[in-house]
Amino acid sequence: YMGVYAVTQAEYEKLMGKNPSYWGPGGRGKGRVAKLDTARFPVEQVSWEVAMAFCRKMNQKVGKTFDLPTEAEWEYACRAGTTGLFHFGNSLSAKQANINPMNNFYGGEDRGPYLERTTRVGSYEANAFGLYDMHGNVKQWCKDWCNMDYYGESPLRDPQGPANGVARVVRGSSWDDGANGECRSAYREGSESGDNCIGFRVVMRVP
Repeated sequence: YMGVYAVTQAEYEKLMGKNPSYWGPGGRGKGRVAKLDTARFPVEQVSWEVAMAFCRKMNQKVGKTFDLPTEAEWEYACRAGTTGLFHFGNSLSAKQANINPMNNFYGGEDRGPYLERTTRVGSYEANAFGLYDMHGNVKQWCKDWCNMDYYGESPLRDPQGPANGVARVVRGSSWDDGANGECRSAYREGSESGDNCIGFRVVMRVP
């Protein structure tokens, strides 16, 4: 099972006792969100290690198996049965997702507003699996090490990622990414640290 939303600032703070978010009440971007309730904004400014620590603490508290999704699980969930560039089809605008409409984009739609920050989770239409913000708002950590050549030699069924590496995979796109290559369902990249564009969502594994 996958979380319908990215983990929010309120959820993170309730479990971990603090809110590290740049776009939060105590973050460096607090001036931009001073009049907004950011409790339902996605938590960001968290590293892969911290996201995994959140999952472990959830496991202890709830007694179930929470984890980050593998890269393959994330893309399967993002696509939700679709084969286009985005789960919306082959075009994307800032009316459909919290992205940067100033960059190149596919299709001829109205580009929509540029918020220049994160926003409340679930503010845009969900995909066919009922998952929100698979495009835009924040990129999301995955369990895997990052290796751009991995899928050329991986198992075809449920690949679990490389055995080692330097950076970890982030998938999706953020409020600062344009609907060019970076927002596609298939776009892949790695990161070694968190920033105000990267959050995470959890999966719950069942027997």
